[in-house]
Amino acid sequence: MGRLRTLFWMTLATAMLFATFAVKYAVQNLENSLDHVRKETAAEQARIHDLRAEWSYLTQPERLAELNQRFLFLAPEAPKQLEQAIADIPFRIAPPPPPDMIARAAPAAAAAPAPAASPAAEPVGPHLAVSGLAVTPVALRTAPRTAARAPSRARATHALDQLFAQIAGAR
Repeated sequence: MGRLRTLFWMTLATAMLFATFAVKYAVQNLENSLDHVRKETAAEQARIHDLRAEWSYLTQPERLAELNQRFLFLAPEAPKQLEQAIADIPFRIAPPPPPDMIARAAPAAAAAPAPAASPAAEPVGPHLAVSGLAVTPVALRTAPRTAARAPSRARATHALDQLFAQIAGAR
């Protein structure tokens, strides 16, 4: 019985010895990998520092101005280039409707009677016409396309004034 106890305690001590060594080497491996990650982090931070210094050098206003004079020949905006009044700003041309929308609307437009063109219809742009106070999209879809021309400022302003009056009157 005494020998059995001694054998049990010796086996337990040997197992504890091996477990202690296994934990020790696992901790050393983790410390080595942590040191490796720390060195990589320090190297990345040094690269980031170098890149920031290079970016600072490359974006110096004096250097950019010299490169502009040498290659691009850009000049500051002159005051006369700025628009002075809202009426001087050109109208934006509306994009044409997608072809599938025109194809879907063509059978409906052919079945319905075409609206009579009123003398009050004024072109505002190549894809928008104001008839009195209502927009007529069906006539636009079926009308043949003509070369886009810029409307006169007086006619376009008058048509927009009518449209704004309609919107204000609807409220």
